[in-house]
Amino acid sequence: MKIYVDLVLFTNFVLDLILLLSVWKIRKKETKLKRIFLSAFLGALSILLLFLPLTKLSLFCFKVLVSFLMVFVAFPFGEVDDFLKDVVCLYATSVFLGGSLSFLSSVFGTDQKGLVFLSDGMPFSLTVVLCISPIILSGFVRFYQRTKRDAEFLRVLEFELFGKKYKMNAYIDTGNQLRYYGHSVILLYIPNFSWLPQFYIPYESVAGSGVLKAYKVNVRINHQSYSKRIVAIVNQPFKVSSAQAILPAEFL
Repeated sequence: MKIYVDLVLFTNFVLDLILLLSVWKIRKKETKLKRIFLSAFLGALSILLLFLPLTKLSLFCFKVLVSFLMVFVAFPFGEVDDFLKDVVCLYATSVFLGGSLSFLSSVFGTDQKGLVFLSDGMPFSLTVVLCISPIILSGFVRFYQRTKRDAEFLRVLEFELFGKKYKMNAYIDTGNQLRYYGHSVILLYIPNFSWLPQFYIPYESVAGSGVLKAYKVNVRINHQSYSKRIVAIVNQPFKVSSAQAILPAEFL
């Protein structure tokens, strides 16, 4: 089997570059692109060790050292904890990309050696890197950012209404400007809710205007102490992270 070393180096340079750019995007690090390119070049050179008669343990230890070196070169060193988070992030993106490429390897029936994929002597990973890998990691980065955003804005809302206790996911919406006599309003979606309101709250939105059933109830957020709040019932479910309640921005 012929192995084209120049193509292998180029392929893995691009792979490492995409991985480091993903870490840069996820971790929002302050660095220069030339440092990332240099780090990717060092990572690409390390792929040559796969063709040396090394034991699995020594190869594993060297890979760990290379990953630490890549992070150290790519991003300015600050605190040890922050540095280790960068390393973990690099490994997480590598595992995700490696798993995706392994799946493609099994589909296309190629031979795999590390992140090198060979088909009739030509590195199959070259095609993967140029066409598929950026898409895979772009989806991974977007998924991570969306999950992180949801974790930042999601809360657990608990309250009791007409003798029934409720516990639901609530999403903080900075666009929720609905107020009632100067008080902010929590919006709730409760299916098949038919109780008479204590009072009504008028509203205007892009979709139209109307009135909402409203109540004053004791609520608590994320298991903190209860406080009296105004809640209003909406007729349609929210299309935000499976939340059943919308909180005003003051809960950030």
